[in-house]
Amino acid sequence: MKMLKTNRCETAIVVGMIHNKQFRSQVNEYLDELILLAETAGVVTKLRVTQERDRIDPATFIGIGKVQEIAEIAEREQIDLVLFDDDLSPVQIRNIE
Repeated sequence: MKMLKTNRCETAIVVGMIHNKQFRSQVNEYLDELILLAETAGVVTKLRVTQERDRIDPATFIGIGKVQEIAEIAEREQIDLVLFDDDLSPVQIRNIE
């Protein structure tokens, strides 16, 4: 079987959470690093999203409203990946998917 190469890169939205005593600038630095890692892997970042909350949502990490907003953007813009700058629990991953 012959594999066909395409020039299309995967696209992504990167997501960061500002909570507790984190500063926006610190989260933006983490997202900058995540974007560089994604670029190294051949992924083009199309959008950076931050969510500010007092605490992490145990079900979805960023809250259901923000998940829905990101899902709509991803569908409309045909985004391949959503990359979070934090570890998600298996429950959060399942709920976000």
